This record gives sequence, structure tokens and C-alpha cells, in this order.
Amino acid sequence: MTKSIGAFVFVLHTHLPYVRRAGRWPHGEEMLHEAMAETYIPLLNALYDLVEEGEQPRLTIGLTPILLEQIADPDVLNHFDVYLDERVALAEADIERFSRPVLEEWRRDYDAASARRQAALEQRRRALLEEAAEQGLDEEDEEVQQALAELEQAPDLPPPPPLIDEEAAEAEQRRRDHLRYLAQWYRDWYLDIQRSFRERYRRDLVGAFRRLQEMGVIDVLTSMATHCYTPLLERDSSIYGQLRTGVETTHRHMGQFPRGIWLPECGYRPAYIKEVDGHAYVKPGIEEFLADFNIQYFFTDTHVIEGGDVVGKAAGDAIGPYGAIPKRKLVVQEYTRPRARAGTTFRPYYVRGADVAVFGRDERTGMQVWSASHGYPGDFLYREFHRKDDVSGLQYWRITGARVDLGQKELYDPYPAFQQVNVHADHFAHLVKERLREYHDRTGEYGVIISAYDTELFGHWWFEGVAWLKEVLRRLSQDPEVELTTARAYLEAHPPEEVLEIPESSWGNGGGHWTWLNPDTEWMWPLIHAAERAMEELVAQYPDAEGTLAEVLNQAARELLLLEASDWPFLITTGQAREYAIDRFQGHLARFNHLMSLARRGSLTEDDLRFLREIEELDNPFPTVDYRVFREREQVERTP
Repeated sequence: MTKSIGAFVFVLHTHLPYVRRAGRWPHGEEMLHEAMAETYIPLLNALYDLVEEGEQPRLTIGLTPILLEQIADPDVLNHFDVYLDERVALAEADIERFSRPVLEEWRRDYDAASARRQAALEQRRRALLEEAAEQGLDEEDEEVQQALAELEQAPDLPPPPPLIDEEAAEAEQRRRDHLRYLAQWYRDWYLDIQRSFRERYRRDLVGAFRRLQEMGVIDVLTSMATHCYTPLLERDSSIYGQLRTGVETTHRHMGQFPRGIWLPECGYRPAYIKEVDGHAYVKPGIEEFLADFNIQYFFTDTHVIEGGDVVGKAAGDAIGPYGAIPKRKLVVQEYTRPRARAGTTFRPYYVRGADVAVFGRDERTGMQVWSASHGYPGDFLYREFHRKDDVSGLQYWRITGARVDLGQKELYDPYPAFQQVNVHADHFAHLVKERLREYHDRTGEYGVIISAYDTELFGHWWFEGVAWLKEVLRRLSQDPEVELTTARAYLEAHPPEEVLEIPESSWGNGGGHWTWLNPDTEWMWPLIHAAERAMEELVAQYPDAEGTLAEVLNQAARELLLLEASDWPFLITTGQAREYAIDRFQGHLARFNHLMSLARRGSLTEDDLRFLREIEELDNPFPTVDYRVFREREQVERTP
């Protein structure tokens, strides 16, 4: 039997902001519906298909707690059902629209345009003759004849219809026939998604993921409750509250306590010494919070492990003083294990202050997907994401070329596109094996490759991406030289041997904080920090609140969690939904502040209760959240 030379782990990070009942197109709940239709259900189908075919796929997947709450929410599921009906109806309307014979339609349009022009001419001719008669002139007069001739050239008349070019009509008929074929293909595709949702998974996507976890197919990672950007939070109470709420939410939905986590945006902060009013105390590293909840591993970007320049998704430069990693006085650690002087992404390491391991993302395999210049998603046969039909919004075009304007894109054909998936899957599987072999030959060690991506890249942005993922999993599960596994299983079999000190970092622009802290977003962070402190103060004021007061404080905790989401500064920075993100941030802040004022007052009027019930219904994630998770946790004693 051939012995494997190394292991491979696909890591997918699945997250969308809290958009339940927060608007629809172009921003709001519809972005969640799109991801469910184009990414989550196709991914579930791919994994279940492989299992039913006798394959052994393995996947490590982060499902953020706020996403789990949404895809389990009855309102979201009902709205998704409506969304699928709408997409099928749009495709069917396009089938009818593209079924009209071009030459017949052009002739009808020609006749209608001719009739409009002729009617306008006749009306003006009658008016001109009536006016001439009032002046004692008749149609035979030279002056009247000249005026009648000039009517034909009047610039405000309906234009004469263009002559019908039968060759052009044939070309347009071929284009329209292809569009009809695509509309039929989309109709069938959406109907298949709808059947999967209603029948295969019985409208329970969370349950479908849970069953895959129980089968050992997937290793589900947790995250901070609302995907907050942890390094920029000021108070340890927020880190603890976000993490505890996230872990408990993952356990409630998945039936198991998670052992791994996807730190939002790979945001990491080591332990450091903070000085306040002449007092110094230790701020724990993120790994120490993780250890408190028996979280045993997390992930980071390549440059964090190997050093050197940032690459891939993090490539770019921080602008000015914003987003730079602050200079902190780090805590000196004493290690009982050997300390690594240089890191490699082929191995996990323990991190500084706890028995928590970190895996680094492999740059080479990652670039095959992330790279704008030579990544698979840019293949000219694949569907163009950015061009949509003016009537239905369906995407009927292919990428076509590297610098082809949207208006010049050629029509898409799914069959050659999905055949190209096999070429790219073969290339990727070969690349994985070659990299593992090279590392094994050079070091004699059993290495691991971690390829990490945003889940929504597959299917939504790269339409053929889920099919590619499926075929890569198929090939690697059949390759005796590659152990296709999960991060958890690999770590159990190959625990780290060394400790690595990793820097404060992210996989954002420049590898630092700039994506979330820049001139456009700096105004947000003092407001978040003030809310963190206000929550601590209310917990101290009401350590054992009951009744409606406890409900007010629990809802305030939800609003704080939603306020801290990294999505709002991210969307502002990228410009994808700037005004929407500002409105959402300010909305959660206003609700939080109003709830704080109600709690401080200690009694509620009928209007206050009505407000509370409305907000509880609007912002309803984390039903078991306990406001006391946000009690103050700063260490105020002086460090040695």
C-alpha cells in the first residue's frame, strides 16, 4: 500500500453580516439569499453527493455564529423560499422574452414605427392644409406644396424605421436562441436548488451541516459571535463576551462544542502590558481567551508564520498612520517547549501563552484561487459576475478576456465552463501533491498544506467554484499519497512540537488593521469603546437583574455584539455598501444607547416596553445571551 507523504486541509470561512429583516436589494437580506442559493446549498449538495458516491471528502469549515442564527431563522427561511420562487419566475419570463422570433419582431416594429410616422405626418398635413385654407390657399399653390415637402424633414417627427437587415436578424436570432437556452438552464438550476432546500434538506441547512459533522465529513469552526475585529476592541470583556456567545451558539446549533476557531479576518493580538494612570497590567493574548473555552487551534496568514512581505489576500500597503500595528510592550514568556526561530506553514505551532495551536495558510495553493492575474476564477470560459441582464438580473455572459469591457462580454455557456473545472481540479490536486512531496523530500517530515478561502467565493463570486471544490475533494480523497483530512484530525495525530511567537496581524490590507481602521472609519472606534465601557458599568450596577430589566440588559448585549461586527467598517472601507453600513452601525448604536438609558432609569413605561418588544423582534440573534458575560475583566494589579 502506498504511504501518504503529507496531509491537505481545505479551510472555508463562512460569514455574512446580520441582514435579517434589514432591507433587500441591493443591500440586506437578499445577499444572504444569494449566498444560500449559490454557495451554501451547492456546497452541501457537493459533499452529500461525494458521500453517496462512496468518496471520503474532508473539509474544515467555519460557520460564524451570527450566520448560523440567520440560516436557522424562520423568517429568513420563508423569505428564501420566496426568493427562489422569484428567481424561477424571472428565468421563465426570460424564456418567453427570448422565444420571440427576431425577424417577425423586427418587421412588427418596422410596421409600427412606419405607422406612427405616417400618422404624425398625416395629422400635420391636415393641420397645414386647414391653415392654408384659412389664408385662401389650396393644396396646388406652390407655397403650400413646399411646406408639405418640408414636413418630411421635420426633426421632431418620429424617426423613419431602419431598413431590416436579414443577415443581422439571423445573427440576432442566434444570440437570442442562446439566451433562451441560458434562461432555461437557469430555470432548471434554480428549481434544483429549490428541490434541495425543500426536499433534500427539509428547509434545515444547519441540520444538514450538523449531520455532515456527525459523519466526520466536516470539522466546524466557531468564531466571535458577530465576527468582530478583535484586535481593535478595547476591553477584555468584549473579547470574552463575543467568544463565549459564539462558542455557546455553535454548540446550540451543531450539538458539539467546537475545538477550532476562525478568528475574524485572522485578527490576532498577543499579550502585552498596558499602562493606565501609572498602573500597569497584562492584557492577555487572544490564545489565552481561546484556551479558556478549550479552543485548540486557529488560523493565520502566510506572512505571520513565515515573516516577509504580505501576499495574496493581504497584499497591499497600509495608508499613512492608520491601521498600523501599534508598538506594544509585549509580555515576556517562558516556554517549556522548544521555541521555533523561523516558521513554516507546513507545520502547526503552539502560540506563546497557551496550549493553542496556529496553522498558517499556504501561499502557493491560495494564489491559485485568490490571484487576479492567474487564479482559476479568472478563466475566460467562466461566468462573468459583474454583468447582469437589465430586465431579470440574471448573469448571461462569460469573462471573455482579461481586459474586455462589460459591454463587450460574450455569452456564457455552462457546459464548457464546467468541463474546464476538471482541468483546474487536476492542476490543483497535482500542485498539492508536488508541494507535499517537495517538503517531504527536503525535510523528511510529514507536512500539511492549509488552503483557506472565504466560502462565498465559491458559487457566488466564482460560479463554477463549488464544482471545482467538489472535484478537488474527489481527486485528493482518492490519492494514496495525500491524506485529505481536517485541521482537528491532523492536530490530534500530529500535535505541534514547538512554540512560535506570532505578531499582531490580520489577513487584511497590508497585514495590519487598515481595512477596519482608516480615515473613513476612525470615527467608529471611540463609539464602540464607549459602548464597551457602558456595558461593563451596567453589569456592575445590576449584577443580578431580573424580569424586564434583565430583558433590557440582554437586548443591550445583543446590540453591543451587533455594533461590534467587523462588517460595518469593512463595507465602508471597500465602498461596497458605504451608506448602508453607516446606517446599520448607527442604528445598533442608537438602540444600544436607548436601552442603556432605560436600564439606568430602572423602570419602564408602556412606550418603553413597546420599544423593547419591537427591538427584540428586529434584532433577535443569540436568544440565550446573558448580559453578565460583559462584566469587567481588566486586570488592574501591577505586573512584576
